[in-house]
Amino acid sequence: METEQPTREATGQPSGQAVVHLSAPGVNAPLSVAEREHFFEIVESSLQVRRTPQFFLWAQGPLQRLLPHDILIFAAASGNGSSMSFQRLSSTRYFTDQHFAEVSRPGQGLMVRMMSTWTRFGTPMLLAPALRTWECQEDWLAAAQAQELKNVAAHGMRGAADRIATFFSFSRVGCEFGPRLYHRIALLVPHLHEVLTRVLHEERRVSARVVRSDCSVTDREAEILRWIRDGKTNDDIARILSISPYTIKNHIQKILRKMGVENRSHAVARAISLGILGSAET
Repeated sequence: METEQPTREATGQPSGQAVVHLSAPGVNAPLSVAEREHFFEIVESSLQVRRTPQFFLWAQGPLQRLLPHDILIFAAASGNGSSMSFQRLSSTRYFTDQHFAEVSRPGQGLMVRMMSTWTRFGTPMLLAPALRTWECQEDWLAAAQAQELKNVAAHGMRGAADRIATFFSFSRVGCEFGPRLYHRIALLVPHLHEVLTRVLHEERRVSARVVRSDCSVTDREAEILRWIRDGKTNDDIARILSISPYTIKNHIQKILRKMGVENRSHAVARAISLGILGSAET
């Protein structure tokens, strides 16, 4: 059985801390016959994805067969390309709202920093205790561990003017880190980009068609949406606004009904698409 042996380039760092460069992963780590079948299923099933709930189900279903993971954090550029809006899918209780807010924090959040480095290389990035690719900073792995990500496999896509358009980060990945994972990420992310772009376009189109006066939110509801976007829990928002958690819950239920969505993340995405909220600045 072929083992994965990435090459290491000397960086002057202590043993075990060297930056790892994967050597020709596309040539050394082709998909197996079974993996090719999974890849075809992922691509074929993606054609039916038009809305955010479908995207979530697709990512938690077919995509898991080739890239098993517990956490998916993704970002898409705003209309003018000057900022990125983060969302997450998580099947683990250990990754909390506070962790998400921290890793997507403008300026110094781990995702923001990885995106900044990705813009220089434009290639998949792997971060795990035994393997790190490209020029990751010394504290990246510590940050991933502290925020319950455990490991990170990430890649992005560029858009107009060579700016980053989308970025996808998989964590708590359940397969070996090395050339095979690198190759899978390189194959899958272009399709993720296409699907997410289609979903966002479709939701903007539908929103523009169905917006009614009763979809407008109050100033208080917009304020609550901003705190939700920043990763705050109901209790956090209640403390910040000096009102009861029960009142916050009632506000959120009204927001969900007005926007015709099922959960807080969808409400934030809809509010951004309607221009009620700006995207989180990177």
